[in-house]
Amino acid sequence: MSMRKNIIALSLFEAAKVLKEQENPAPETSSTDVPTDNETGEAITLDHILDRFNTIRSGKSFQDPEVYGKLTSLYKIMTPEDKVKLNQQLRNIGAVVQNQIPVGMQDGATAPEAAAAPPSEIPSPAPAPAAPSPAA
Repeated sequence: MSMRKNIIALSLFEAAKVLKEQENPAPETSSTDVPTDNETGEAITLDHILDRFNTIRSGKSFQDPEVYGKLTSLYKIMTPEDKVKLNQQLRNIGAVVQNQIPVGMQDGATAPEAAAAPPSEIPSPAPAPAAPSPAA
């Protein structure tokens, strides 16, 4: 193929690409969009995050050999940037839970207004089973 034919083919390819992008523009995202879970597609809200924390709190101990092994495997595949981000976020969450000032708010930034109260939909514990009657 001659040089001229290559240039024309490339020009046509680029023009087709531009037309395709104009027909199907990429969806615009704004900073106000609610992020979604990659697996479920549902919106990630504070309630979803708190539910995840409660799942962690009610699970097995991190000292359990099986849990420790799986966490070690997960840690090994994380990028260094993800490890830094995770560490910082866990530090900030720990500070909030311990009624301390998170790192991002220590530089004079004002803390956001706290919610009046957490949701009141806390499930009540199930009643204890009745004791068996003594055998006669």
